[in-house]
Amino acid sequence: MNIQLPKYSPLPIDKFTAVFNKTTNSYKYFWLLAIMNNIIETGNKKFYFSDLVFEIISLIWYPINFYQISFGKQDKLYEKVILLRDALDIPVNASRNDLLNSIKLNKNNQTIISIVNDIIRYVPYRFLTPWFEEKLLELPDSQKNESIIFYSNNDLSAKSIYKIDISNKTIEIADDWFEYLINNISIIKGFAYWNLLQYLEKRNPNIPNVSQKLFEPLSRNLKTAKDFWNDVINETVNLRCIYSNEIIRPDNFVIDHYIPWSFVTHDLLWNLIPTSINVNSKKSNKLPALKYLDKFAEVQYLATRVILSKYRTKNSFIDDYLLLFHKNMEEFSLLSLNDFKKTLKETISPLGQIASNSGFCTNWIYN
Repeated sequence: MNIQLPKYSPLPIDKFTAVFNKTTNSYKYFWLLAIMNNIIETGNKKFYFSDLVFEIISLIWYPINFYQISFGKQDKLYEKVILLRDALDIPVNASRNDLLNSIKLNKNNQTIISIVNDIIRYVPYRFLTPWFEEKLLELPDSQKNESIIFYSNNDLSAKSIYKIDISNKTIEIADDWFEYLINNISIIKGFAYWNLLQYLEKRNPNIPNVSQKLFEPLSRNLKTAKDFWNDVINETVNLRCIYSNEIIRPDNFVIDHYIPWSFVTHDLLWNLIPTSINVNSKKSNKLPALKYLDKFAEVQYLATRVILSKYRTKNSFIDDYLLLFHKNMEEFSLLSLNDFKKTLKETISPLGQIASNSGFCTNWIYN
């Protein structure tokens, strides 16, 4: 599958597509997405470099800070955004509006200035390279930005997507291109995200659900999990939290993702466990210490036996487990504790190791 941009004879769409050929960092994808978002939100054709960079920071905030996606060794944005988060003390799950407001209020912060300078050093100019490629071939790299500025304002036959006003550090979208972008907003954003996804998947080959980790996290519906564990708790005498050893009560528990949701991005029952609000808050998106894994698997096994006993016909509570264990209902019901623990641990352990390699905090112990 690949997303193709609509043809439009008055414009060199092939130049637009060529912007993303042989891309070695993520800047160009986010530059285009920032332009599109600003067009959607303002309806304008002219944008300051800095405003586009602020938009870029908001776009990369969640992949880097919340989901801990790698942007590759050549990409300098990762470390700087981490520094920015710490410098401004911004929550990793801050809303986009709060994030943008904080960035704009602190635009003179040295880390923000550094990110802006890093992006505008090349991206606004080199984005236009395909439109002037032949003219730039013989030029040394040090002269290319200046030449691109000149051609964007004077070479009308090239029909570049925007012109650059270096004195005011702005870009202005050409009228024909503005109409094209407006008429094809969804397709162009889809094109940018599709190419960005290919870029990130190559650099995160073992990370699950990369496509879901490009956006602000949505609120999750854990009703099924709550119903599942309510049944288990009501049918079990003194079910205890695997972390704190506190008795779990039907009217006072929350659902914990054993491997953090921000890594797995799913709510499958075999990764969920009941705990108290206090414990869940302390654990947050940390990886639990290995000592909890046996107890986790044992409580999971107990829970599935309770559900199998209570609902003797096939029910949706068990579907997640049937898929994981590659068993039908009868086969799953006959699993021994040791076989259950072996399969579950063989699934959980690699996920934990990959999450650890991705930068998630490890070896969390309830204190």
